[in-house]
Amino acid sequence: MPALTTTKIEKYKPTKSTEVLSDGNGRSVRFRKSQSGIVSMNWLYTYRVGSKSNYITIVEFD
Repeated sequence: MPALTTTKIEKYKPTKSTEVLSDGNGRSVRFRKSQSGIVSMNWLYTYRVGSKSNYITIVEFD
């Protein structure tokens, strides 16, 4: 998967209430769009323990 670049993240416009952009190596950005149109972003790191996927929220922007 392509890297998450600053330009790609800044230009991304979510169309659904929750969408995720990922680089394929565990790093991702989750966009949440409220009903009023305000978009918040969460940086996440996803990892596996056995067959279960877990994630850690690194930072949250409103």
